[in-house]
Amino acid sequence: MKTKLLTAVALLAILCSGSQAQVLLSEDFESFTNGDNPLADGGGGWVYGKNVYSNDVGRTKLGEWFVGADPITSFAETGQSGLEQGDLVLKTYGDTGWAPDFDNNNWVETIIYQETAIDAGQAALGTVNFSFDYKTWPVAEGGQDLSGEAFIFIKVLNPGAGWTETVLETQEVTELDTTWADGFLTADISALEGQVLQWGISMTSQNFEPTAIGSDNLYVEIVPEPATIGLLGITGLGLFVARRR
Repeated sequence: MKTKLLTAVALLAILCSGSQAQVLLSEDFESFTNGDNPLADGGGGWVYGKNVYSNDVGRTKLGEWFVGADPITSFAETGQSGLEQGDLVLKTYGDTGWAPDFDNNNWVETIIYQETAIDAGQAALGTVNFSFDYKTWPVAEGGQDLSGEAFIFIKVLNPGAGWTETVLETQEVTELDTTWADGFLTADISALEGQVLQWGISMTSQNFEPTAIGSDNLYVEIVPEPATIGLLGITGLGLFVARRR
C-alpha cells in the first residue's frame, strides 16, 4: 500500500508539471543543411540586431539597429559536433561589417534572440528554463578566436519602464571553452506578466576583434515553480487517499 501510494504521488506531480509546461523553443538544427542560415528571413522567430556603446566606464548606448532577420552572422555547420550534438550545430559571428560602428574604440554588440510577451498563464507557472550546448570557435576549427565578450542569455525587459532589464541571467563563453559544454539558465517570471521575455546570444567587441561561438540543442520552456509542483502533488495525494477510502 505504501509503495503504491508513493508511486501515485510521484506520478501525479510529474503529470501535473508536465501537462502545464510550455515549450517555447526546441532546436537542434538537424533539419538544415551545411551552410544554411537558420535565422535568415525571420526563421523560427529569430530577431537580429546591433547595439553600439561608447568606450567609457558606463558604456553609453550610442545607437541600436534591429533589422529582423539575421543577414550574415549565423550558419549551420557540420564537422564541429561532439557526442551530443548530432551532425549540425549553429555557428554565430559578431557582425563587423559596418566600419563606422567601431569608431573611437566603440563597443559593438551583435544580438540574436527570440522573444515573447509574458502572459498571465506563463506568469502563473513562474519559471523559465533555458538549456543549451555551447563552445567557442577557435581558428584551428575553421573559425575565429573569441577575443571580445560573448554570452548566452535570458532577459526580461519592462516596456512600461523604458525597456529596462528586470531580469538578466547569462552564461559567458570564453576563449577557453573550446570543447562542448552543457549550459543551463533559469529565471523567476512569476511577477512579470506583460513584460517581454528574451533568450539568445550576445557578442560584443572593439576594433573589429572577432567573436565566434557554437551552440546547439537549444531548449526553452516555462514550468511551474517548485512550490506549485508541491501543491499539485499534495492535492493529488488528497484525492488519491479519498478515493482509497
